[in-house]
Amino acid sequence: MKSIFLGLGCLLFFNIVSAQSAPGDFLVGTWKIVNAKASATYLPPDSFIMEKVSRAFEASELIFNVNNQFIFQSPTSDLQIQNAHWQYFPNTGIIEIGEWNRTHLPLLHKLLVEKNAEGQYVITFTDMGVELIVSKMPAGPQKQNEKPDNNIPVSR
Repeated sequence: MKSIFLGLGCLLFFNIVSAQSAPGDFLVGTWKIVNAKASATYLPPDSFIMEKVSRAFEASELIFNVNNQFIFQSPTSDLQIQNAHWQYFPNTGIIEIGEWNRTHLPLLHKLLVEKNAEGQYVITFTDMGVELIVSKMPAGPQKQNEKPDNNIPVSR
C-alpha cells in the first residue's frame, strides 16, 4: 500500500513538472516587426537617420529558436545577427543576446519585452534605443495550441 501511494505521488509530481513550461517559451518562434521607432535619445528627432533606421528594422525579423539560438534577419547586412544565444529573465522582462557556443557569453544586446496598452508585444533594443512592435508569425500545426504568456509586464 505504501509503495502504491509513493508511486502515485511520483507520477503526479512528474506530470506537474513536465506540464510546466520554461519562462521564455512564449518567445520561441519568428517575430515580424510591424513598426519600428528609433528613440530621440540616441538620434535627433525627425532626422533622416532616424527614419532610415526605422525602415531598416521594419523589414526585419527576430527568430528565437528552442535551443536558445537567436537570429536577426534583415535586408541591411549591418543589422544581421546570424548565430547568437538568447536568455530570458522573466522578473525583469529582459532578453540578453550573446555570442553563441562560448563558456562566457559576451553580451551583444539587451532587449526589453513588454506588452503595450493595446496588447501588442513591444521589444526594445535598450542599447540602441530602438522600439519594435512585433507580431508572432504563425507556427506549424504542432504549435497551434500554444498558450499566450500573460506574465509579460504591460508598459505604461
